[in-house]
Amino acid sequence: MQAHVRGMVRYDEFLEFEKWQHLPRKLQFEKSEGALQDGKGKAAAKYPFKYTIEKGKKYSWCSCGFSHTQPFCDGSHKQKYVISGLKPLKFIAEETKEVWFCNCKQTGNKPYCDDTCKTPEVQEVRVN
Repeated sequence: MQAHVRGMVRYDEFLEFEKWQHLPRKLQFEKSEGALQDGKGKAAAKYPFKYTIEKGKKYSWCSCGFSHTQPFCDGSHKQKYVISGLKPLKFIAEETKEVWFCNCKQTGNKPYCDDTCKTPEVQEVRVN
């Protein structure tokens, strides 16, 4: 195995990077675990949250569903009672605009609502 040289990327890291290049990004997502994780969190609500994001401002969308400041992260994923292993999706807004954040945490378009909350599977889920 070759040593990792500064400025060089291992082939497996390159493949992982290439896998995500075809996805369009309207926001500048940070290189964080939350941006590429596959898991779905606990439904915080069965409806989206309308919010105006501001250009240049940093946001942290809760993906675990345990935050008390939905739809944003408050660090609840770090508590010992939360075993989801999910991290927040962090991003910087490229423009000021109104968006609908997903609160059911089942969206395929993180962090935005894609109407997954309207499916029977989500509507049957109990939300605390």
